[in-house]
Amino acid sequence: MRPGEMRSASKEGYVLPGGRHREKACLLAGSSKIVLVMNAIETTGVVDAQHQLRLDKPLPIAGHSRVRVIVLVPDEADISETAWTETVASSPAFDFLKDTAEDIYTATDGKPFVAGLAS
Repeated sequence: MRPGEMRSASKEGYVLPGGRHREKACLLAGSSKIVLVMNAIETTGVVDAQHQLRLDKPLPIAGHSRVRVIVLVPDEADISETAWTETVASSPAFDFLKDTAEDIYTATDGKPFVAGLAS
């Protein structure tokens, strides 16, 4: 799923990106016989400086609805992009890329990429 993309619910279950379907989830409340059916919507957002969750796109539900929220945050131990790049650049696993035979492209190959323009 791409950032900002949402999964939507249908009467039969969930319609995922690409037209795939998922069954609706049923949660049993304790040992009672109450069954609560909840629809899941997956989206992305940011937590601002005031610790408030701000979604990238509006939710496709009616306003003033009580919801349950599960927030997935990256692990603090995740490797930074800089550390990852430096590690890959110095790893012997990629030494084959230093071979001149691997240089099969030149600066004049291909066409320049300009975002938003189709050629």
